[in-house]
Amino acid sequence: MSVLRLPLEEVEKEIRDKLDDLGYENYFNTVVLAKDTQNDVIKLEKPSVTSKFAHNVALYVIVNEEIYDQLPDKLKHLLLIETLTALHFDPETEKLTINKPDMVTYSGFISKYGLDTKVQLMETIKSLRDKKKNEKNSEPTT
Repeated sequence: MSVLRLPLEEVEKEIRDKLDDLGYENYFNTVVLAKDTQNDVIKLEKPSVTSKFAHNVALYVIVNEEIYDQLPDKLKHLLLIETLTALHFDPETEKLTINKPDMVTYSGFISKYGLDTKVQLMETIKSLRDKKKNEKNSEPTT
């Protein structure tokens, strides 16, 4: 049974402090919840239109406290930064976006070849895609 509940005060404070450090706390309302059955340690969700209107909430941060509480403080800090990096807020349009990760890989690949190799591979592919796109855009239209 998946039960949402309010998190421990200290967990909520850690998350709100990190949102504040990133400058987001003043721009939109966030509700922090706990759900110990979820696979993600921290999950970001945008509310439905109805929920956003009814509760004036722009973001839900849902934390698996059972796992989060067992992390050393340094790893909690890094996890919060990594997760909240997905957020982008445009104050002019008041639009909040949760971006998808730009790197997905396998631990076996990283163990064997290293993170630098993965980054080099990603950058090369991006460069080739950009080159192809530019060539396509510069072709004369008939």
